[in-house]
Amino acid sequence: MTAMANSIGVSRETMYAWAADNPEFSDALARAKAAALEWFEEAAARQVHTGQGSASTLKFMMTNQHREQYRDSSHVEVDQRVQVMELNYTGFEGDQDALDGDFEELL
Repeated sequence: MTAMANSIGVSRETMYAWAADNPEFSDALARAKAAALEWFEEAAARQVHTGQGSASTLKFMMTNQHREQYRDSSHVEVDQRVQVMELNYTGFEGDQDALDGDFEELL
């Protein structure tokens, strides 16, 4: 996007503003991004077949130019639930020492 914006003498922010205001321009940007992604994927395939080029450079460019498709990330989802219980010993007639004991085995 930056190179495209620079080539016509505007900022990336201007490009995004134009896209927000003009659905036809937004569609043209989406097509240009898809074409660029296709070029990178074809370049990667050529590199695999010929052994020429820099895999790290290509990876860097793909992860920065096309973050949605190519990125190093991990997703961790944590679902923790805590249940708070109130214990009421009113009227307890059992062994009072048992109340002072270790209740880990009950958990």
